[in-house]
Amino acid sequence: MPWSGQATPFGFTSGKPWLPLPVTWNEYTVANQSLNSDSSLSLYRSALSQRAKIFNGATDFTWDTSKINNGVLGFSRNGIQVYLNSGDLPVNLPANEIILASGEAQTCENGELELMTGRAIWFKR
Repeated sequence: MPWSGQATPFGFTSGKPWLPLPVTWNEYTVANQSLNSDSSLSLYRSALSQRAKIFNGATDFTWDTSKINNGVLGFSRNGIQVYLNSGDLPVNLPANEIILASGEAQTCENGELELMTGRAIWFKR
């Protein structure tokens, strides 16, 4: 894991790493990603924090299979809806208060949210 610095091995070891660490990994160091609110590290930190607050001790769980044919995995738990679009096309979802999104959520003309492919979203139901 690249931790810090601008050169290989990026704080991973004081010795020579067994596997090569490309120079381009400097943008993926924990130090650099911590400074970027749009980084994958920031998204994961936010998701873990929200999950601890929202889902801790929650016992209700319901699969939402309404969009499964479109490659969308969805479920509801503790008043929160979670969707992951692994399909080939964007899908429309009801527009509710967004808690977490892996990218910019687009609002359609009909007021629904458009979840792009390869994206996830959590919102209040």
